Amino acid sequence: MPRFYFHISNDEQLMQDREGIVLGDLNAAAAYARRIVREISETERVAVLVTDGRHRALMQVSSPDP
Repeated sequence: MPRFYFHISNDEQLMQDREGIVLGDLNAAAAYARRIVREISETERVAVLVTDGRHRALMQVSSPDP
């Protein structure tokens, strides 16, 4: 199963995911990224960049504009 990395950014900083998480497929990674955004966006605007093991960007999930 593939390993995905979830890099979280807001207006001030970028938190790079150096460990990643093994998930079944890209759909599972998208669901995981949406969950991260949903949990964090309660307090601030965020974006999650999902990359693969070769550091290729696969998708970005952002919180909606206020």
